[in-house]
Amino acid sequence: IELPLAVKDQIGKETIKLFEDYKEFLWYDPQEYRIVLHVLHAVDGELLPKLQEKVEAMLFEVNTIQLFAHAYVIKIASRIDIKLEFQREAHFTRLVRLIADTFAGVGIPGDDNYASVALARYKIPSKQQYSHLKNKLERLETAVELAVTEVTVCKMTEFGKGARVGEALFTVPLVAKKTEM
Repeated sequence: IELPLAVKDQIGKETIKLFEDYKEFLWYDPQEYRIVLHVLHAVDGELLPKLQEKVEAMLFEVNTIQLFAHAYVIKIASRIDIKLEFQREAHFTRLVRLIADTFAGVGIPGDDNYASVALARYKIPSKQQYSHLKNKLERLETAVELAVTEVTVCKMTEFGKGARVGEALFTVPLVAKKTEM
C-alpha cells in the first residue's frame, strides 16, 4: 500500500526529533514508506500480465479500508526495526489473508495482525540503549490516518546496507464503500 505524500510528510514531522537523536540508524527514504502486504520473489516480466490479472480478480470486491496509526514501536529480530504501527482492522486482516491464500507457498506473507510502515533499522543495542529508545517511542504521539483506496504491486530493488527502491508495476483500485441510508 503506497502512502500519500501528505502521510509521508506527517510521519517525517512526527519523527524528526528521533531522526536527529539517532542519526547512526539506517533510516529509510520517506519516498519508500509503504505498507507491505506480501513479498513475492523475482517475477519474470513475461508473467506480469498474468500476475496483474490474478491480483485484479482477487481484489475485485475488496472495499476501501480506513487505517489509523496508534504507535511507533520497536521490533527485535536479528536487528531492531522502528515502525509506525496502525490499529488492528478487520478489513485489513481479511485483505492480507486473501493475498496470502491466493499466493500460498509463494513468497512471504505480510503480518495480518497489524499494518505497519518500516522507518529505520539498526543493530541490536545494549539493554540500556534499547530501554531509552523504547521510552522515546512510547512518548511519540501520532495522528496519521490513511484511506486505503488502492493496492500497488511494486518491484523492490535492494542495494547496500538494506537501502531499497520501489518501482510501481501496476495499481489496482479498491471498491468504494457504499454508504447506508
